[in-house]
Amino acid sequence: MAKNKTNSLLLKIPIYISEIQPTQTKTIFDLTLDDIIENLKLKIETYHKSNSACIFGKKGKSEAISIASIDAENIKFNEDPALLLRVSTQRTNLCGGTIHHKDEELANTTLTYSDTLTIPTNIIVLYPRIVPSKTNPNTAEWFVYVFVYEDPSKLNVDMSQLARQLMRNIFDTPIRNIKEKKFREEISALGLLRLEIVLSNFTDADDDDIPTNLRKYSFEVKGRKEKFISVENISADDAESLLNANEFNSFTQKIFRFFKDKRKLTAKFTERTKDAKVLIERTFEDCFNFEIEVKEPDLISGKIFETSTIKENIECLLKQL
Repeated sequence: MAKNKTNSLLLKIPIYISEIQPTQTKTIFDLTLDDIIENLKLKIETYHKSNSACIFGKKGKSEAISIASIDAENIKFNEDPALLLRVSTQRTNLCGGTIHHKDEELANTTLTYSDTLTIPTNIIVLYPRIVPSKTNPNTAEWFVYVFVYEDPSKLNVDMSQLARQLMRNIFDTPIRNIKEKKFREEISALGLLRLEIVLSNFTDADDDDIPTNLRKYSFEVKGRKEKFISVENISADDAESLLNANEFNSFTQKIFRFFKDKRKLTAKFTERTKDAKVLIERTFEDCFNFEIEVKEPDLISGKIFETSTIKENIECLLKQL
């Protein structure tokens, strides 16, 4: 008889860095890691008392996501304090979905536009660090590593958006976007790497397939043009030079993703028109991406959401930062 195989799934853990903040040293009240943790917990308490939910979603979509509650648990990596967040989110403005229960005695549940779907298993770990300044012996810099615990039941875009909303709107410590000069320097030091380029544009399209009964109205037809380029083992210099490639100028949005081992650097250029002027928005981001194989029974039983399991999965990554 053939044995049932246990499915292996991927637990992904993107790691972001918050904006770096300066702090004075050699004073009576030097900032400590515990101070940062307590300040983060205070901001959570303030959020809960505000009765004003942090709500976000995807542009042009009806679905809205709100942060209903944040349960903070003090943990330690060796002797360093960290904060494990169990974030409960609520999804509203859903429609057309039906929940079919395994128990056949339970009636199927149809989600309407006014219903709320609550997801309590969003895990994010905050790990503060304080490092001496390289230029001034009387100052230091502090920041927070943001570990996004993207279990196999979650989508990367949802968890990434949640982490950004948390850090910006609740903790007042946004995830860092690095400067272009620093970004280019980081790429140049990578050696051979993998490069992905996503180019997109909206263009006027023909109206050949517009139904006759629409032609009596005023309408506009736009087409989306998208191109994806992937290159393996490209030199850092050649990859960096593509940021200014004239051949890409016809596209209104250009995304460059540079991969080296577990590290990913992303540059995004978006063309926008404001007051008849064309502006280019530029963002540059640096993060690490790790993957850990987990067993399906551990997801079903909830073991991967236990504090000891979360700590174990993240501790093995710390030495790689």
